[in-house]
Amino acid sequence: MPLHTMDTSARWDQTTPDNRAVLRFAPAQKEVELPVGTDEDAAAPSPHDLLDAALASCTALTLRLYAARRGIALRGLKVTVTHTTVDGVYRMARALAIDADVTPADWATLLRVADACPVHKTLSGDIAITTEATPMGAAA
Repeated sequence: MPLHTMDTSARWDQTTPDNRAVLRFAPAQKEVELPVGTDEDAAAPSPHDLLDAALASCTALTLRLYAARRGIALRGLKVTVTHTTVDGVYRMARALAIDADVTPADWATLLRVADACPVHKTLSGDIAITTEATPMGAAA
């Protein structure tokens, strides 16, 4: 049984710029675009930016919940994720900035917990993707 399911769709039509799609994940809607030119020219995040955001937000929430359960008083937490592709390998780098009075043992535990966030587990595990094509009228 799946832990969590949600339908997410990306849609493009002739009224949308060629490098942009509308992403829907109930009840939110967000535009995404393929990079054209420099990052400064981007009006919306790229699909890879969303992948980075998924890892960053999942890590932050996982650490926050863990700290609360363990009585670690966090004053602030920032997770930054960047990505590069080197020799055909997609590489993600995650940086944690934690504002809290923690022991070295707490730091080690928080790093271990960061690697246990569900998105990290998904991205570092086996992923199977299936694709099905249907006529546009049938898949509104």
